[in-house]
Amino acid sequence: DIEIFTPAFIRRRIDAIVKMTNDSTSPITLSISSYGGDVYAGLAICDLIKGAPMPINTIGYGPVMSAAGFILVSGTGTRKITKNSYVMIHDIFGMIKGRSSDVITETDHWKGLQTVCYKLFAERTNKPVSFWKTKSKSTYYLTADDAKKFGIIDEVLTTWKITI
Repeated sequence: DIEIFTPAFIRRRIDAIVKMTNDSTSPITLSISSYGGDVYAGLAICDLIKGAPMPINTIGYGPVMSAAGFILVSGTGTRKITKNSYVMIHDIFGMIKGRSSDVITETDHWKGLQTVCYKLFAERTNKPVSFWKTKSKSTYYLTADDAKKFGIIDEVLTTWKITI
């Protein structure tokens, strides 16, 4: 799950790799297999990827859903998923309760947050915000080939190399 501690966990790992290798320019690969999780944590990871001094490759295995899809599409190096992986997108959701003024405030915030998510996909794919807004109205599953066609990934991974 992508949760509030995940961005710091990833940042510490990137820093450790740079410290061990004394190399802050070679690509780092982030493997993703997740049903998703916290939208704020997912967007924070996207910020880490974008701000990293080196290219961050993203590779999806199996489920790459919800906030995990944000992370996959945000890769600044090569973005891949395996042939039988699926990317799932949907509108963000949560439980809003409280005083009516608080519910209105939260609803307005979530509308803006949803727009941030649409823009993230539009900036990193070959589809406009309107496309992602339409596709996200209900849960939408993409095959590896669909993900490539829509520009979420650069290629479908069919073979792999030993990396250690």
